[in-house]
Amino acid sequence: MRDRTDALREGEDMTIDFKTPPQLTLFPETQEQEIIQNLYCIINTELGTVPLLRDYGLDMSYMHMPTQEAKALMIAAISDAVSRYEPRVSIENINFDDDAEHPEQLHPSVGVKINEE
Repeated sequence: MRDRTDALREGEDMTIDFKTPPQLTLFPETQEQEIIQNLYCIINTELGTVPLLRDYGLDMSYMHMPTQEAKALMIAAISDAVSRYEPRVSIENINFDDDAEHPEQLHPSVGVKINEE
């Protein structure tokens, strides 16, 4: 079975589901693992919570807005943060997984592709 890193390594578009966290490690073995880990950290860090890097992460102020507004603002926030802090990838798409049990929770799935060096 192929894991998340295989698709990135082969230059395919890959969708990362942030509902399930990746295996986090201080020393990722491959560039692909490092990118997945970085994306997870960017998207799950609240803006202003990292000392000396106050603009890292996402502005979470949209969390209590109506779902459609929150989705639009979250897409913009993810796009901005990823382009700034993980320039090795391009975002291909951002979708949200619907959770029937918790419709108020937004779980982004981000489609990315590694940029040519």
